[in-house]
Amino acid sequence: MARIMMTWELGAGYGHLAPLRALAEALQARGHEIAIAARDTQTAATLFMGAGIAVHQAPVNLSPTRGLTLLSFPQILLNTCFNQPQELEERVRSWRQLYGEFKPQLLICEHSPTALLAAQGLDLPRLPVGYGFVLPPDAKPMPSLRPWLEADPVALMHDETRALGMANGVLAKFGEPALESIGALYRTPNQPLFTFAELDNYASMRRHAEYWGPLVTGSGRQPAWPPGEGKRIFVYLRPFPTLPALLDSLREAGQPTILHIPGLAAEVREAYAGGNLKFSDELLDIRAVARECALAVLHGGHGILALMLLEGKPLLLLPLQLETLLNAQAAVKLGAALSAPELTPEGMRLKLGRLLQEPDWHSAARRFAERYAGLEVERIPERFVQLVEKLLASEAL
Repeated sequence: MARIMMTWELGAGYGHLAPLRALAEALQARGHEIAIAARDTQTAATLFMGAGIAVHQAPVNLSPTRGLTLLSFPQILLNTCFNQPQELEERVRSWRQLYGEFKPQLLICEHSPTALLAAQGLDLPRLPVGYGFVLPPDAKPMPSLRPWLEADPVALMHDETRALGMANGVLAKFGEPALESIGALYRTPNQPLFTFAELDNYASMRRHAEYWGPLVTGSGRQPAWPPGEGKRIFVYLRPFPTLPALLDSLREAGQPTILHIPGLAAEVREAYAGGNLKFSDELLDIRAVARECALAVLHGGHGILALMLLEGKPLLLLPLQLETLLNAQAAVKLGAALSAPELTPEGMRLKLGRLLQEPDWHSAARRFAERYAGLEVERIPERFVQLVEKLLASEAL
């Protein structure tokens, strides 16, 4: 059996880690030894509690560049983990030290560009996993992620060349051959995408994409809804300045509502808890929540958004950054969601009211669910194990 290291470098929340746990447990059941190098070890330790999986601190850049309008994947790299050449070199060295200590026979990388960069030139197979936004296509140049803005193609290419030059400069320090493109960092055969084509912002650029559907888990406590009749609402958000206005609207709506808002100030929680609003600090079985709720209010993280659509539930989406904005736009295009990216009190109130009162979004969400009714997402971990073992046996990575 193999020693396998999973990595998570960029992003926040459970959306990156929860799928890794599902894959890790399936691989463990086959006798493989798993460790994870995680950006946030506290969240990882909570999510992997009782799984018998060693959690290591991933080498991460804690000083991203601020204030840039990100237009492309290379710009995301320049903004986060490829923004300081010397610091990038040190993180590559730290990743390689981690590989040397654990001696993995395979890397499974979720949104981990520096982990992938550090593995270049090593006799270490790697399999990038995730969904569309975190797995850029093997294309040059890479497209604008904000096509509604007039991006300067020369400037986009300049930044792509700069990100590639930074990566290749570090590789040269370690005596490794240069990459021909940023996309080459993610190049691998038989790569599964844990999403739907409708939610992949790069779908038109992929030649041989394998869309497996969202990787969902059933771990967590069963939801206990507040008493009362009405449409059950599930809320999973982070605090933001106009959140109290949304809480006012949810309380006025009077529907049984469960809210999971990590980091919510105690005074805000105390002011709104009770009646039809029930706050939950614990991880919930999100599959059960998706089956039982009538609609969800989310920022638009990929995993939970895809799962809600798979269960035919309409969405009120409140995106806070580029990735969730793109997810929100895709769900709105399906007709299954309304988005309030400005987060204004009146916009959130009106759109929540429309979702509760009008049937169109419910009908569109049900149509999406019917389209994928035969998709066996529960079998994704099993399919993934088969892929991993085939790749390990052939060393085709």
